[in-house]
Amino acid sequence: MTEGSPPPADLDIVLARLRRAVERETGPWYARKDAGDNDSLPWLRRIGFLLLELGFTVAEEGGIACGDIEQAVSRAFNLPGRAMEDPDPTALGQLAHATKERERAMAETNHADSVWRTAIRAACDAGEKRKSVANVAGVSVHRVNQINQERHGTK
Repeated sequence: MTEGSPPPADLDIVLARLRRAVERETGPWYARKDAGDNDSLPWLRRIGFLLLELGFTVAEEGGIACGDIEQAVSRAFNLPGRAMEDPDPTALGQLAHATKERERAMAETNHADSVWRTAIRAACDAGEKRKSVANVAGVSVHRVNQINQERHGTK
């Protein structure tokens, strides 16, 4: 045991403190997500990816060979780091990477658009003036009316 390291009996205490710290930081984001607030998803993703990164580092330092798993996770979620250290240099490999990046960006755009449309409808439902909704959303009143009518199937 190295100087300054906790005695083995304290390991459970250390693990409990780590768990409480994660729960303390993520709890409010879980509550917002459970309340239907989708803007918490990017925060939860970033926290999750940080915990994965830290977990891989701790596991490797503990003697667990998890480099391949870390690289697979990095590639699957297009994360910086090891996935970028060993790119496929072929034209098809680059195309495959670009295609995955495009699909990810399109999915994020579709999600953001859905959240935006829902917010427009919610503002209209809350009695906000259509002109005010249009100004905040950066669209015309006509477009606000179209978006609001989409929900009712009266395009």
